[in-house]
Amino acid sequence: KVPGLVGDAAKELLVLSGQSSYRSALDAGCGTGLAGRYLRPLVEGSLVGIDLSKKMLDLAAQCTLSKGCGLKDEEAASAAKEDNKPLYDHLASLDLETTTLKEVGAEVGFDIIAAADVFVYFGDLQKLLSNFAKLSDSSGPHGAFLIFSCERIEEEEDSKWKLQKSGRY
Repeated sequence: KVPGLVGDAAKELLVLSGQSSYRSALDAGCGTGLAGRYLRPLVEGSLVGIDLSKKMLDLAAQCTLSKGCGLKDEEAASAAKEDNKPLYDHLASLDLETTTLKEVGAEVGFDIIAAADVFVYFGDLQKLLSNFAKLSDSSGPHGAFLIFSCERIEEEEDSKWKLQKSGRY
């Protein structure tokens, strides 16, 4: 559900900003590429995926415009022609808190950063968000966008974050 919501939010931001597409996008914590499936049609240029897990990245690397990454078999079969172009332009196993533009082969920052089901694996987000700011291109008329999902703490707590029983923050 979250990858589709991320895609919907990215579309809405395009409409609100008056743009027709994003120049570049970072799928932060891309995993197997589920959010990338929704981001790719909105990105004219480079779609980069970063994740710590090489096994997840191996699965994301198998995704093309016409198969994998959450595309149902019947949707893939109904495509007019099979397009074997990779969904991602670049995939890398890197730490999101320290990743640099140089490491992902980007000369300028990203128009949009999506972090679907990523923040739940971090406690304090300050270092991560500071690095996202460094990876963003805020020079455009609308700056850069960040789309993320998070979980709600069930109990009222005074702390800024809490490790849940699920192992997620």
